[in-house]
Amino acid sequence: MKQRFGSMGAVVGVCVIKLGFDGTTSLKEKRSRMNSIKDRVRRRFEIAVAETGELDSMRKAELTFCAVSSEEALVCSLLEKAVEFVEDMGTSRIIDTRIELVHM
Repeated sequence: MKQRFGSMGAVVGVCVIKLGFDGTTSLKEKRSRMNSIKDRVRRRFEIAVAETGELDSMRKAELTFCAVSSEEALVCSLLEKAVEFVEDMGTSRIIDTRIELVHM
């Protein structure tokens, strides 16, 4: 039996970003850049951030962001602004972005 929690429900947004690192010469350098990106996004937007793919590649990375709210517009806005923020940082180039929403 499914249980309902209030009338609004939750919206979970997941954003996967594929990044490219031009000029990176080691995994250590890439991880340093990735840690900076993850820390800055977490602090700025208060969303969950994880490196989820391309862990052994020097030139590519995959980041996943997750946000939860009762408002779909807020979740979409947070994730889109986080992507723009990463792009504006200039430490990597965005190869691909995908956002998916789950209504609970």
